[in-house]
Amino acid sequence: RRIADDPKDARRFMAAGDYGAALVLGAHGVEQNRELGEIYLRRGADGGDSGAQRNCGMLLLESDRAAEAAEYLRQAADQGDEEAAATLLALGKEAEQKREQAVFKLRALASAGDERARAMLTEMGM
Repeated sequence: RRIADDPKDARRFMAAGDYGAALVLGAHGVEQNRELGEIYLRRGADGGDSGAQRNCGMLLLESDRAAEAAEYLRQAADQGDEEAAATLLALGKEAEQKREQAVFKLRALASAGDERARAMLTEMGM
């Protein structure tokens, strides 16, 4: 924690990511504290540590904050993190499936005369 909190130490972002992960998991003799863990993971992630970016993204996904999670996962994937890239790919597939289901339901509603559904389909270019 000392290194993670030292603004003069070049290792602070990596240390913040490591400490944040330990807090989230309650590992390495650190008492579990997910809220504080998120703060440290964000610190490491915002400082460019790819491991912190991936771990922060995964924590945010678990907290149903997919939009925030995707940004951190993208940053990690851009740095070559394969786990983050695989997670983003899976999220993209899931989003496409949900979109297809929504379009199917909108088309059914529109064919039954629902004007709002028609308007939404038109807005979507369908």
